[in-house]
Amino acid sequence: MKDFSLLETILYDPQQGFYLLNLHIARLLLAINDMNKNGHDFGSVESKDIINVLQESVRGNDRYLRVRLLLSKGGVLSTSHTDLDSPKPPLSCSSLVEAAKGGAVFSIVLDNCPSDVLDNPFVTHKTTCRDVYEDARHRSHCEWNPLNDHTPFDVVLWNKLGQVTETSIANLAIGTYSNNKWHWKTPHHSSGLLQGVFRQKLLEENDVEEVMITKEDLVSAHEIYRVRLLQDVVKEAMV
Repeated sequence: MKDFSLLETILYDPQQGFYLLNLHIARLLLAINDMNKNGHDFGSVESKDIINVLQESVRGNDRYLRVRLLLSKGGVLSTSHTDLDSPKPPLSCSSLVEAAKGGAVFSIVLDNCPSDVLDNPFVTHKTTCRDVYEDARHRSHCEWNPLNDHTPFDVVLWNKLGQVTETSIANLAIGTYSNNKWHWKTPHHSSGLLQGVFRQKLLEENDVEEVMITKEDLVSAHEIYRVRLLQDVVKEAMV
């Protein structure tokens, strides 16, 4: 197996610090524990080690940043970052619909075969090994160009039980409108997916419900949103 690192991608706000840092740290520590149990030596990294490396990486910086935190074998932490425009605060909106209002609509396609995602540690944990996602993108002829009308921008993965999981780069939320209100659901973690920190926050605040979602549920949804920390909430259209 090729070498890989554990990964977290974190939003840095110069006024408020690292967004959802506690959730990022908890997710990384869980990944370290699970990977170490399965014979991958990622050392004995603690919360304070992660915080120290992150704080040093943004010292003296007054810009919004996308900070990429890597943990390599042996417990070696490293960071890199890129500048961001000031992100809109989706959580200040009253609904997911409002958060996505006015933004671009991205095209997505349902993968044409199931992916090996059930109990797959390279899906349930965020790593640099993205073979499952890249294979799905290749099968679906996705391109990293949201303005291309002829090819999808992203693909929705599903497991061998016919349950929808996530896209190649983000979690999903599907909405139905009834009784004058929106009802939002996100695929259950046991279906085989990476549990994003923004998704976790939405669950904790009861903005979405975690349920099993079938391919048929996805196709019949009134709205489909891609939920990703650094892209806020993005509306998508099935093609």
